[in-house]
Amino acid sequence: MAFVNRKFTEQEKVEIDQKKIRNFKENHLCYVDSFSVSMGTIDMDRKIYLLSLGKKREEIDEYFILIAGNFVVNVQLTRKIKIPDIIVWSMKKIENSSSSTTVPKVILELLKEALVEYRWNGFEEKINGPATVTFNF
Repeated sequence: MAFVNRKFTEQEKVEIDQKKIRNFKENHLCYVDSFSVSMGTIDMDRKIYLLSLGKKREEIDEYFILIAGNFVVNVQLTRKIKIPDIIVWSMKKIENSSSSTTVPKVILELLKEALVEYRWNGFEEKINGPATVTFNF
């Protein structure tokens, strides 16, 4: 199965809350919760989740968390739009919050795959129109 944009099931919400994933977008210590992140870009067969944390006030960077097995990766990206429907994602920062090791290339490929489906806003198809997605990383 490929990535899809959808709301989390009740079970997935419980799992996200239980993981106690630090919300690295915030300056103070707080955790990602299923109330603030109610949907994501998900590959159910591989149990991979891309969670959008949104932007900080008056910033252009967008914050994401990619969960793939034991890897929890914090990602800070910048999105540029090339008219009419080309999205270019650039990496600003990526860190493995699960350990101090570097992020493996396979995780970067999963991130790219998820962002292709995420496109404009991670919403379902009727709201999230078609786009060509490219990467500068």
